Amino acid sequence: CADQFAVSYEISKQLLYTQELAQLRQEYMSNVTHELRTPLTTIYGYLNILRTYPPNMLQDSERSEMFSVMTDECHRLIRLITNLLLSVQVEQDDFPQKFHPAPIQLGEVVSQALRFMDRELKTKNIEVVTDIPADLSPVGGNSDLLYQVFQNLIANSIKFCNQKPKIEIVGREEDQTVVFYLS
Repeated sequence: CADQFAVSYEISKQLLYTQELAQLRQEYMSNVTHELRTPLTTIYGYLNILRTYPPNMLQDSERSEMFSVMTDECHRLIRLITNLLLSVQVEQDDFPQKFHPAPIQLGEVVSQALRFMDRELKTKNIEVVTDIPADLSPVGGNSDLLYQVFQNLIANSIKFCNQKPKIEIVGREEDQTVVFYLS
């Protein structure tokens, strides 16, 4: 009887765990769908305006702004899809075998991420201040993954920038560890 209770208890725990995972998956898919649909809706709306309005109804500056917004939304979609693909790769069993760490200069990775986000930074008039010593020790890692990390950090900084639009990125070596601060 005690064995049946223990088995029943374990089955109940597994069922609850499976239900929680299903709920998390459903929420994740809902969020992903929303995040993909939003920029597509914007792009689609502007394309319809550009296609249906007579050319003389839109000024060049309005047309240029629409193309700029559509370009930004395309970059956003690329980031979202890259993140999705990356999350799938990280969850795969053979990911540790595929991960080949190499010495990476994080200052270069930050510069690349800032170049990619440049249009969004300029559009929102955000000042970026970097303080990353040229002789900062390299870290072992994957440059693509680290680029994605910094791109996400910068995108979040842009998203949550307050009234004084300024992002500071500081790299330091503390106790033989490379540390980065974003504020």
